[in-house]
Amino acid sequence: MRTRFLIIDTHPGFRHDLSLYLGLLDAGYEVVGEADTAADALARIPALAPDIILTDLDLPDAPGLAVIRRIGAAWPWIPVLVFSNNAAADYRGPALAAGAASYVDKLDLVRELPAALRAVARRGRAPGATAGDRSTDLALLLPQALLAGVWEVAPAPSGLPGLCAAGLHALGAWGEQGCAALRTLLGGC
Repeated sequence: MRTRFLIIDTHPGFRHDLSLYLGLLDAGYEVVGEADTAADALARIPALAPDIILTDLDLPDAPGLAVIRRIGAAWPWIPVLVFSNNAAADYRGPALAAGAASYVDKLDLVRELPAALRAVARRGRAPGATAGDRSTDLALLLPQALLAGVWEVAPAPSGLPGLCAAGLHALGAWGEQGCAALRTLLGGC
């Protein structure tokens, strides 16, 4: 399975090096696009259809946290992994609160990126999903609190029509509390 990346960073040399590093990490990793501004990235996401977005927080045309929120609002199924030279102690929490799936300090990128990508891949896709298959990218559509520890495929709970029947049942181990939370989240699904 190929994993498609969009890299957002103001430095072309860094984007190039990160692209090479991703290729060394896994032959299935493919950088489908690079952007040096938030505006360029946001305009290109629909055509590029990345599976994961890697972004710096320091962008010339928009605050990084706002970019994370905009991506999450428009494409909630695409995880955003943040890398930055900003102190992780100061920016990790706000980045995660804004919707980032992970935060890696640029100084530790070579050491931490492989584990961060594995963690994002585990959380970011329901079992059996393939690149570009949005019907099972459900882990990103529901709050992390609801999904904590719920990653097995299971049949749809009875009585959940509409969106649930269209694929929202792909995450299993629901239990009654999970079903009630899902119904509330989906507005009566």
